[in-house]
Amino acid sequence: MIASETMDGLKQPITAFCVGGGGSHLERGSVAFNYINRTLSDYDITPHNVHGVTDDTTSSRVRSPSEQYEEIMDNVSDRGKEGPVLLIAQCMGTIAAHQALLSMTKENINTALVTFSPPLPNPNEVIQLPNSRKRRRHNDTEMQCPTFPDGKIGDFSVLRQEWLPIPREYFHDIQKTRDLEEKLHKLVEIGRAAVIAAERDWNTSTPLIVSSWRRSWQLHGLHGARQRAIVIPKAGHSLHPSGENKHLAPLSQQQACQLVVDTGLKILSTSFPGRGLE
Repeated sequence: MIASETMDGLKQPITAFCVGGGGSHLERGSVAFNYINRTLSDYDITPHNVHGVTDDTTSSRVRSPSEQYEEIMDNVSDRGKEGPVLLIAQCMGTIAAHQALLSMTKENINTALVTFSPPLPNPNEVIQLPNSRKRRRHNDTEMQCPTFPDGKIGDFSVLRQEWLPIPREYFHDIQKTRDLEEKLHKLVEIGRAAVIAAERDWNTSTPLIVSSWRRSWQLHGLHGARQRAIVIPKAGHSLHPSGENKHLAPLSQQQACQLVVDTGLKILSTSFPGRGLE
């Protein structure tokens, strides 16, 4: 748990958005966000889940990053400008969360972004990788989306897989996202964001890129930035333990998700709206 003075120094209430990757339902399909939501609740922060799939049992489909961005900004408008905002994003959810960070910072709202398993170097390259393509039908009309039965989240023996439609907008938003690596690098360096990579992510570029950032910042004495660029040893995509829950990683998945939340709150407690984003 983070030190109490970190929370004490933050203006209340804190608004948190959890932004899932493409096809991810955060309450029924994401073990990581299950832990993240629990951690936020421990801090008396109620998260708003921005799913990567429509929450409609009769006609579910994958959601585009633009839809996710609009949901975030609509909720920010409804809440007003009271208190800071914490954005926690996974994989392709980073696209919407990153855009929301830029928009809210322009409005002088104290906002922090923590992204884990982000699509680096560029989302359009990541969706061409073999493991990404395995989740989509060859004609890119459907995506394989996993869910757990009620009360069974984390029990991989009962995991269900369903093929859901993908709108054209999903790929359009990904293709128009440019220079994400460079933009996240800058945001981490100036203290507006953190990037958490899984060492054994199926997208092998992400941990390699984050490790290179860390080496560069260490050489230049930028230790604060280095602490916001984290590689979780022996973890797989979305911070899943390698081989699911049977491994001896230094951090359990629950501890890794605790780190995600604590890192974001630390950024909020030390950041200043608008800094370095001109």
